[in-house]
Amino acid sequence: MHTLTELEDRLAADASGHQRRALLDALSETVMALGRAQREPQSAERYASLERQRLAALAAMRVVDTVWSRSHS
Repeated sequence: MHTLTELEDRLAADASGHQRRALLDALSETVMALGRAQREPQSAERYASLERQRLAALAAMRVVDTVWSRSHS
């Protein structure tokens, strides 16, 4: 797992935006997979866990965008 400092360093060095796009694509796929899992029969606890994970992935997407934008605006 990467630390926030490592992520900041990677995104700061990513002038082309390729790393940013790769991270956002991976997170987007995770969000979609979690959403698909939520549409399957689940216990209330499992559904809530999937939703927390989905919201965390969405928040991570915002972090990636914000960190990259700070270095490249």
